[in-house]
Amino acid sequence: GSFVTAGLVGSLYDAAIGAAILGGAGALLNVLTRGKGWGFGDVLLAAIIGGAFGLHTGLLIFALGFIVGAVVATILLATKLIGRRDPLPMVTFVAAGSVVLTMLHVGGLAFA
Repeated sequence: GSFVTAGLVGSLYDAAIGAAILGGAGALLNVLTRGKGWGFGDVLLAAIIGGAFGLHTGLLIFALGFIVGAVVATILLATKLIGRRDPLPMVTFVAAGSVVLTMLHVGGLAFA
């Protein structure tokens, strides 16, 4: 598939597979965490990113989002700005991941 929005430029199949797999994985996380660790908004975001970017790039976006989120959470916990039970919305880090990967692609680094 193509990095540039699979739903518009690449194959419709890649968009459907990306939306189904990422959305399904998000739904599973929502059920496993009972909506507390992975909310419904995160599930919708996963499906939308999977559909827009395809499975391969969608997985890269979420991996980057998880890594950045873990680093930020560690810093905030270490400085006691948040506690272990305080929520830290995942959507911020996933959105940042999509922007970073899009900018890297525009800068000439291809992912697919």
